[in-house]
Amino acid sequence: MFFHKSTGFAILALSVGRLFWRVRNRPPAFDDALRPWEKALAHVTHWLFYGLMIGIPLTGWLLVSANDRSTSFFGLFEIAPLPFPRGEEPHEFWEEVHEIAGKVMIGLILLHVAGALKHHLQGHRHLIGRMTPWGSRTR
Repeated sequence: MFFHKSTGFAILALSVGRLFWRVRNRPPAFDDALRPWEKALAHVTHWLFYGLMIGIPLTGWLLVSANDRSTSFFGLFEIAPLPFPRGEEPHEFWEEVHEIAGKVMIGLILLHVAGALKHHLQGHRHLIGRMTPWGSRTR
């Protein structure tokens, strides 16, 4: 659990930083190979990823905070619990939300991979390259 919690805090910090970067830097336009409904689905999926990458660690932090415990960040320092209600009931609630959000994230990842494979197999091989920082951004 130590590694799970520490990784969650790292993901939370990196995701917040990535979100700030994303808001300040427009991504390349969607490729013309995508149909309008695919562009809309991709747009919603990307924002759901941001919401879950921040929401899942945050609900984990709330879950730990319900027990009024601090959390060690890879043994380097302690992260204090959030000032939210304590007790068994909030703990159970945040545990359920955390688990459901994790399952939604898994489904979203599968949807994302399926979409990328669909386009790759349909001959739009350049789309996968657009997802990498070194890939072609102009096509």
